[in-house]
Order: sequence, then C-alpha cells, then structure tokens
Amino acid sequence: MELLITAMILTSLLSPQNPDLMEAVKPVEVPAELTVERIAGEDRYETAVNVGHFLEYKGNKVVLASGENFPDALSAGVYANHIGGRLLLTGKEGIPEKVQEELSRIKPEYTAVIGGDKAVSDFGSPYIQESEVIFGKNRYETALEVAAKMPGVKMAYASGEDFPDALSAGPIASKEDMPLLLYHKDSKLGGEGIVFGGTEKIKEENIKSYKRISGEDRYTTAIKAAEAYGDFKSLIVVSGESFPDALSAMPLSKRYKAPILLTTEEGLPLPTLEYLMDKKIKHFIIVGGENAVSAKVEKQLNEIENPAVRFTLLTSPIQNGRYAKEVKEAVKTYHEQGRDHRDGSVDYDPKGIFSGFVTARGYRESERLQLDEEGIPKVRQQDEFHYNAVTVAQYALSTFGEYKRGQGSSEPFIKATDKLIDMMSEDGAFRYSFPWHNGNTGEVYEKGWISAMAQGHALSCFSRAYYLTKDPKYIEAGKKVYSFLILDKLQGGAMTSLGDLDERLSDKIFFEEYVSNPSSYTLNGYMFTLLGIYDWKILTETYPDLVGENSAGKVFSDGIESLCYIIHLYDVGGFTNYDLGYMNFDVEPRLIPGYHAIHIELLHNLYSITQVPRLKEYEERWIEYIEE
Repeated sequence: MELLITAMILTSLLSPQNPDLMEAVKPVEVPAELTVERIAGEDRYETAVNVGHFLEYKGNKVVLASGENFPDALSAGVYANHIGGRLLLTGKEGIPEKVQEELSRIKPEYTAVIGGDKAVSDFGSPYIQESEVIFGKNRYETALEVAAKMPGVKMAYASGEDFPDALSAGPIASKEDMPLLLYHKDSKLGGEGIVFGGTEKIKEENIKSYKRISGEDRYTTAIKAAEAYGDFKSLIVVSGESFPDALSAMPLSKRYKAPILLTTEEGLPLPTLEYLMDKKIKHFIIVGGENAVSAKVEKQLNEIENPAVRFTLLTSPIQNGRYAKEVKEAVKTYHEQGRDHRDGSVDYDPKGIFSGFVTARGYRESERLQLDEEGIPKVRQQDEFHYNAVTVAQYALSTFGEYKRGQGSSEPFIKATDKLIDMMSEDGAFRYSFPWHNGNTGEVYEKGWISAMAQGHALSCFSRAYYLTKDPKYIEAGKKVYSFLILDKLQGGAMTSLGDLDERLSDKIFFEEYVSNPSSYTLNGYMFTLLGIYDWKILTETYPDLVGENSAGKVFSDGIESLCYIIHLYDVGGFTNYDLGYMNFDVEPRLIPGYHAIHIELLHNLYSITQVPRLKEYEERWIEYIEE
C-alpha cells in the first residue's frame, strides 16, 4: 500500500498538468513552407543530446535509458513525455562524455533511470542530484514498472522482440498519456487500449477488446499509426532498420504533436511516399545521421510536393563521370554515323505512320538480309536465313509509312502483315526459329524463344491493317497476340515486373524484349511494346463490340508508370544505355549511338500520347547530350 501511495504522489508531482512543466519547453512554430530538418550526432548518445538542444529544453527532469537495449528506451521515451523530462541515453560501460556534459548543463533535480544492470551502466554522476531506478526482471517487467508510474486505464502494447512497431506506438501512447507496454507472441492482454503489430506477432484471441493497428510490414504499420494519430502538421522520420538514433525521436513527437514514420536506407518506401504526397505535410524532422536516414531520403522529402518524387525509389549505381570517356566516344560516333532523332520525333498517331518508320528503302538484299518472293525480309542467323517477327513487322510498318506518304501502295504492308499471321503460333506467340545468344547472361536461347517487342509490333500492324481493310482476321489475330503479350514470364510469356530491380516495385509491370532471369530491361523494346499496346487500346475503344473488353487501357497506363520509375536508370550521364544489364549482371553499360536516337524518338511518341512531364524531361535531356 505504501508503494502504491508513493507512486501516486510521484505521478501527481510529475503530471503534465503541473504548471512547472509549462516552462520546460519552448512553444513550437510549424513552418508554413516546406521545411526538412535533421537532428543528428556522432552517435546515438549525442543525437539524444542534440534533440534536447533542438527543443531548447529548459526543464530539470531527466529520464536515462539504455542506448543499446531498445525496449527499455522506448518505454522510457513515453515516460519522459509524461513527466515533461529530457530523454538521454547511456550504455553498459558508463555514461558517455557528451551525456555527462549535458547533465552538467541541466543539473537535473530528478532523474529516472530505466532498466537494470543488464541494460544500464552504473549511472553515478556528480551532476545527478536525486534519482530513481525503475526496472524489472526483464524488458516486459521493466515496462510494467514504468507503467505503474503513469495513471490511466488504457495501455499501448507493442512487440518486445523488435523495435519498429514500438516506435510507431510511442507518439499515440504519448498523445493519449498511455504507458507503452511490451508483449510477446504468447501474451494474453487484459484491460483495454491499443495493440501495435499484426496477428503474426500476437494472435487476435489474445488481445480481447484492444484495438489493433497494423500494416503489411513495419513501414505500413507506421502509416496506419499516423492515420490513427489524428490531425498533425509535422512528421518525424527515422530509420526502420536501425534503432539507436530513432530512440531519441519520442520527445519530438510529444512536442510537435507528430507521428513517426519509418524509412529504409535506400529511400522512402513507396506506400510512405504516396501517403506523404496525399497528406501534403510541409514540416519534416529527420532523426539520425545519413548512415541511418540517407541523404536520398532527405532529398525525397524536400521534393515531396513534386509529383515525380514517387519515381525516385531506385538509384543508379553509376557515379557521375564514371563513363566520361565512353560517353564522349558514343556522342562522336552518333554524329559520324549521321544519326538524327528528329526522324521519328513526331506526335504519335495510332492510325498513321508508326514512329519514324517512313521508308522501306533500307530493306535490300545483302549478306545479312534476303528478300522472299513477296519482298518480305529474312535475316541471316548462323549461315541460314530466317523470318524474324520484329524485322517483318518493322518492314510492314515502313511500307505503311510509304503508303501514308503517297510513295507506294498498301499491298506490301498487307502482305507483310499477313506473313505475321502465318508466323504466329496458335496461342498468339511469335516463336523464333533460330537460337540467340544473350550478351548479358551469356546463355544461348534455343529456338522457340519469344520477345515482347515482336508481340507489340504485331499489334501495331494488325490494328492498322484493320483500319485499312476492315478484315476481321486482323482483330482475331490481335486478340491472340495481346493475350500472349500479357502472359507472365513465369507462365512462359514475356511480361515481368520491376521486382528484379527492387522488390518494392514487384507490382510494376515490364515487357521484356529478351526474357532473362533476372530481367535485363531493354529500353527500346519496352517502349515499342507500349506503343503496340496503345494501338490495341485505341482499336478497342474505336470498335468495342468487335474487339471486345480487354485490359489494354490499364496495361498501357501501368506500363507508362513503370517507365517513369526506371527511366533515369538508363541515363549514364551524357548518353543513354541500351538496357539495365549493368544493374543485374556483371556487365558494363552499352552505349549504342543508334539506340540513343531511338530512345529520344520513342519518348517523344509516348509523351505526345500521355503528356507525362517526366517523359518530356528525359527527352529534352537526352537531346541536349548530342547537340553540337
């Protein structure tokens, strides 16, 4: 009974309603303009010290907790907010020098030390006048002992086995003045309050009347906690992978009435980016140095009002100037070869000339090219001539360009398009009749391999052939081609995702010109495929009853979004790369002058359709690279 009364008296003295607390902190002003601030130190201990300096704390109460044992420190953070005190960290080997200096400056009248000998060192310091040790046999009991110092009926619970959910729980616990308790997977909770974490951490039947806040992972759980927090104008961003610096964030949360969001070292997770863009928050406080919260995250926050910030998840490993010599040579060759991106940089017409395909004059017999009796090209592969679906389709589209310009009849186009129908497998696939060597993987594809580019080109041919002839065979052929095009590569198709670049983008689609594992992400083939899908989308919208319902519109939109996520990765600084093999394979970038022009042309085509600013940005940038 005496212990309970003592605890009640202490709680009353240290209550947030105590007028002494009102002068302990300086009132905050949230900036009206977008502002990103960072609080960091040389280590976790100095970071905690600097948080106090940032808050201009003037009180004389301190909560001292382990900087090495996250559970005690997180409970301590909530308790520090409850009593209006500073949160400082210490270690098993003693109180760090920077913390001693801060204690000297504060000269605390009251110090609560959270944790026993295994968590906190001998906390003796000449600057601590009065102290109280709060601890239990383990982290769970220590949290219970801390909770006994706080009044109230409701409690917040987070996992005692990992730190991220407890970070998300702290702001709500502090706001509602609830103690932060810890559970393990077999815990059975009594009372009422909020539980943070999913059913894999604690079963539904074990939480009774508690409200659960959880997401698919630690990052979405933090978002759910922010949504539950209520109104706020500031946000605190900490590492979701390393706890030390993040421990110091709790006093900021109380002061700024702000929830805490988590980030990865590589950058803000996509759900977090999208959440921040929707919330339109203008004030962010990063807690931790760049080893914990990278400069990339800070840059993302500074650009959060730019819609294109969502496309900054991936970072190219190529450093500026790394390929300066190769870039210089590629630009020189570009001009020596007479390349000109203006040939195909036209506003795209799904019923008109296809990109820059305006003439078939280049299709002449040579050592590498043979024309059949209809004038349709075959390419040389291993001393034999074979029909190549991409070559046949490009020949067809070139003759269509001549027809549209009044330089020939439509007959060559129709013959070549009919040849594509003959080349199709029953399932709509174009399977190559010759083997092919993949320069990225080193593997040899046996005959029968497929390419999304062939499928996309065929759609561009079939749609134009139908506009021209109204022959339903082109629609029927297109249906099969489209169905095979959107078949996942795991099922034998050529559609994949961006997951081989970053698992966070596993739901973003991509079409492979050359199917490999991992994907090599060839740029020109992908953009050509998108044009084919767009052509099929427009044909579907023009003749809905004939073509029937399909996903072409959504797939095209999703494909453009994927392009926006990765377009910057093809830029090596001064020139464009053929694919992203350099990211997934042990190969150097491939700077091919002819494809640089094609990349520009296709970006222009796609921008004219979509008006997506990011495509225009890179079109203009890549033009600048080769301007004399």
